[in-house]
Amino acid sequence: MNTSSTNQLSAVEKFLTQTRLFNLNNSRSIDSLRNLSYIIGLFAFLFIPAYIYKWVNINQVQFFKLVFTDTNIQPLYQSSPLSFACISIYEIIKLAIAGYLMIRLAKFFASLDKENPFHNIASKQHLLSVAMLSILFFVVDAIASIHLYYVQDLFNKASAMRLFHFEYLFIAYFLNVFAQIFKRGVDLNNEIDLVI
Repeated sequence: MNTSSTNQLSAVEKFLTQTRLFNLNNSRSIDSLRNLSYIIGLFAFLFIPAYIYKWVNINQVQFFKLVFTDTNIQPLYQSSPLSFACISIYEIIKLAIAGYLMIRLAKFFASLDKENPFHNIASKQHLLSVAMLSILFFVVDAIASIHLYYVQDLFNKASAMRLFHFEYLFIAYFLNVFAQIFKRGVDLNNEIDLVI
């Protein structure tokens, strides 16, 4: 009994030791998150020229896979060119929003004051932009998913597709709650500074 509680305690201590690496006091962790956000954003932007190239040379292409749903919509080009154009444009817009969102998130980490995180107004603006972009991403994804769901019979999609990606809604909700809390912290800090 005593040994198991010691094992649980050591597991908790290990978890706390690992999560202690990612806090505001550790500037390396913030810099790592900033660099990772830049890499993911640039990686999302790199898909856009490939999509445009495939779109221009669609007659020579066998696969036109969507990044976010892993679905080949190339057969849709023969049966419904308008739907093919709309869905591929949705995907390009989603990639652009995701890339820009990650770059704004990287700018948030870059502008974050490690000593006093609620001090910098630029951090608040970057985080609010991230929150709005996450909502925009979910809306475009929902429109694209509905369109794709109703034309899936035209490109012989064997498995059933999901109508919504609720994980994107959860991420957008979380980012908006975090942005509102951060905004309130910055506003309160500015009010305190004005009073002083």
